[in-house]
Formats: sequence, structure tokens, C-alpha cells
Amino acid sequence: MKKRFFGVFLALMLVLAGTVGIAAPAMRIQKVYAAENKTRYKEEGGTYLGLFTETINYSYKEESFFIHKPGLPGYSSSLGCGIIAGTNIVSWYNRTYSGLIPGHTAGQYFWGNWMWATSNSYIAGVNSQLSSDMNAVNKGVTISGYLGGLNTYVTNKGRTFESVNMMGTGGLGNVLDQDYKEAIEDDGKLMTIFLDGFNIMSLGGVKSYESQGYDTVAMEEYTGAHIMVAYGFYEISYFSAPNTMFRQDIYLIVHTGFGGLLGMTRITANCTLDDAYITHIY
Repeated sequence: MKKRFFGVFLALMLVLAGTVGIAAPAMRIQKVYAAENKTRYKEEGGTYLGLFTETINYSYKEESFFIHKPGLPGYSSSLGCGIIAGTNIVSWYNRTYSGLIPGHTAGQYFWGNWMWATSNSYIAGVNSQLSSDMNAVNKGVTISGYLGGLNTYVTNKGRTFESVNMMGTGGLGNVLDQDYKEAIEDDGKLMTIFLDGFNIMSLGGVKSYESQGYDTVAMEEYTGAHIMVAYGFYEISYFSAPNTMFRQDIYLIVHTGFGGLLGMTRITANCTLDDAYITHIY
């Protein structure tokens, strides 16, 4: 599948936005594994639907933003999006627990900024092992296979893997339990999302013209079952009048699973969010 949209603005925005540090992990999360889902998530087989653009008019808006520093490494793989997601999670935590990828140096500081090591044979080894542990078939993994495979890999490295479901119910834009923000921002964790039909965009995909009362949005839309890892969020609540919210958009800051591209996905429209799990290693 061709990736058509990401502009040079993304790299600049990632640097400017990555000013918030990771909070110390809290050990409150309980282990919850998804029921077996026969859907196998992978980007191959999906169809590019086109570039979607939208203008949102409003009286005023409220925004909430957070991004981990450092963000995800941006590693890629030819083995499918589930393997890409799992490897980036393991690699992100390897900065704290070096035994997750024995022999691999996670990265180093350069002029005060953390620089991830480039992909190498150690990262390729994680890709290969996770593909086996997740029981990937034709580059696709089920939800339970993904979670169980990460658990197997992490346990075999002497660490603990835990996950908790973050799907919400009811309410305007309430596709996620609002605890997901606390888990990411306050507890320093990551979240994996499982999508059926999805969109990808740069961090500059939402442009604000607040003084004129409107925002514009630009994103690529795709069909297909797909997995992404979130390491931040951007929520916008739109109001037509005081105390009258007519819309809430939730954008997750993600590794898109398309090559090594980092960006955003909107989960409140232009996609179907099948499931979401906070995925944590300690």
C-alpha cells in the first residue's frame, strides 16, 4: 500500500511537541486479556480510499494534549502491523529495562535529546520472535494472539506484561474510557488500538483558525483491520454556545504501522475502533 500524505511539517511538530516527560510507572493495572477474536489485523489487503478534508465551525473549543518524550522509535517490519506495534512497545521499554532486547543499546542523548538507535539485527530478532509468539498468519494477528504473544516474549525476558481494556460506553465521542489519559500521561504507559477501517495524518493534520471560528482537518482513509500504538493524545471539544458541546474529537498520537511513520489517527470518526488496551511492561 502506498503512503501518500505525510509532509515535512510532521518532523518539526514531533520535536516541538515532545516537551513533556514520562511519569514514573504506577503498578495499579490489572491483567485483562481479550477474548479470542478471529479478525487478523494487518495493513496488507486494505484499500486507500482517498484524502478526506473537513472544516469544523464553532463558537469556542477546549483542547487537551500530551505526548511522551521520548516518543516511539519508529521501527518498521515487513511482518505486519501487529509485529511493528509489538516491537516498538518492547523497544520503548527497553530504554528502562535493557534485558528486553539483550545486546541492543536503546539509543543515546544528543544535545540533550534522546535519539533512538537505528534498526539492526537485534530489532529484526524481536520482529521475528514476536511473529512466532503472536502466532501470526500471513502477517496478521488476532487480538488475543497479539496480547498473548507480548506476554510470552516479555515473560521470557524476566519481566511482567500487563494489559487492561480501555473501551468506553455511551456519550458523545466516548469511545474510550477516560482513564486512558491518566494511564498514558500520569502513569507513563502506552496504548494499543485495533481498528477496522482507519485514518492516518500528520501532527499538523488539524489546523486551527480559532480567531475565525473554525478548524480544518486533513487525513488519509483506508479500509482493512489494522493495529497502532499510541504514545499521546489530542482531544478537542467544540462548543456552539456556553455549556453546549456539540462535538468531541479524539486524536491519538501514534506509530501508524505504515513503515516507520509517526503521526495521528482520529478514532471518533472515519474509522471503527474495535478494541483498545493499555499495554505495560515492568
